[in-house]
Amino acid sequence: MRRRTLLLGAGALTLSSGLEGCGFLGEQPLQILALQDAIPVQLLDLFRKTNNQKLEIRELKTPAALYASLQSFQDQSAKKSPWRQTPQVPGLASLGDAWLADAVAKQLLRPIDTTRLSNWSNLAAKAPIDWQRSGQIQGQTWGVPFRWGTTAIGYRRDKLKTAITDWADLWQPALKRRLTLPDSPREVIGLVLKHLGASYNTADLNTVSGLQEQLQALQQQVLTYSSDAYLQPLLQADSWAAVGWSADLLRAARQEPELQVVVPRSGTALWIDFWVQPTSSSNSSQTTPNSTSATETTQVESWLNFCLQPDAAARITVFTNGTSPVPIEANTLADSTVGEIAQAVLQPPAIVLQRCEPLLPLSPSTTEQYRQLWQELRTGQKPNPIDSGSK
Repeated sequence: MRRRTLLLGAGALTLSSGLEGCGFLGEQPLQILALQDAIPVQLLDLFRKTNNQKLEIRELKTPAALYASLQSFQDQSAKKSPWRQTPQVPGLASLGDAWLADAVAKQLLRPIDTTRLSNWSNLAAKAPIDWQRSGQIQGQTWGVPFRWGTTAIGYRRDKLKTAITDWADLWQPALKRRLTLPDSPREVIGLVLKHLGASYNTADLNTVSGLQEQLQALQQQVLTYSSDAYLQPLLQADSWAAVGWSADLLRAARQEPELQVVVPRSGTALWIDFWVQPTSSSNSSQTTPNSTSATETTQVESWLNFCLQPDAAARITVFTNGTSPVPIEANTLADSTVGEIAQAVLQPPAIVLQRCEPLLPLSPSTTEQYRQLWQELRTGQKPNPIDSGSK
């Protein structure tokens, strides 16, 4: 899914939800811009049965493409002219957690008034995430979480004699030049931090003993770095193991029976997908929840409340390769057709989940540490000693 890497360019597909009937809320359908496969037909079928509202869904292939679309709405608004039609801004869009803070800083989003969401209380705080606060920035809610997943490991059982269960297994001799890692300093350095018992969000990399040595040893295992094309080498058995995003790896595992997907026992990074409200051309300078029409507000609230109810949450968990933050019946996955591999990835054991963590924004000094360490790892050229940013 390329959750945390800036990759531009993607195709788009406009879908009709097929929610036909009389008495729709408003004359225009609610437009939703979403990541591909984030809104399965099973979810739409349930919405059709419970809501008298029409949807128009447009899908993009990557999170980067979604973010680029949000930027384009603002750019086109600034450049609009009387003779040029500006594309209609959707009422809602999906956006990954890695993009949320930047989108808010660039005023690409409007805050969401959660007091108007009757099912908001279904988002219970559950370690390691306080879900009601997960989309908050400076006291305002900018995103409503609808699914989450992990950075996971996929490996070929037909090539490796020893099962992979944790990050430490990536250093095994059998994986020399057979490992694919994300082209992301945050993910690669982060997994080594976790392997060493530290946090993905460590503020000063200098405090972690053995970090550079372990990174260099891991480098000897790597076949290639890729955040967007790592599945094909794994499916073709050019690589025998890959670190990637759980939704991608689960999808690939359905194609290849020899592919196993695991959430590392010592913990890993979490990703979150939110529903957000894009800033439209008519309200680009406004930052209040009420800066849209009453009809669209009602439509947006209807969809958000729907996604926060248990029946919808169950369909999100079973059919999107991600897990809803809304609690569902314990036997939902066991009674579904997702399989044992997906069950273990979508609902990791509580003790493993407690060791997981979201990727938090880094300070400028820590970001520079990552840049220097990544440069040395990828180019073999040692930059100046890592600067902790302290005087």
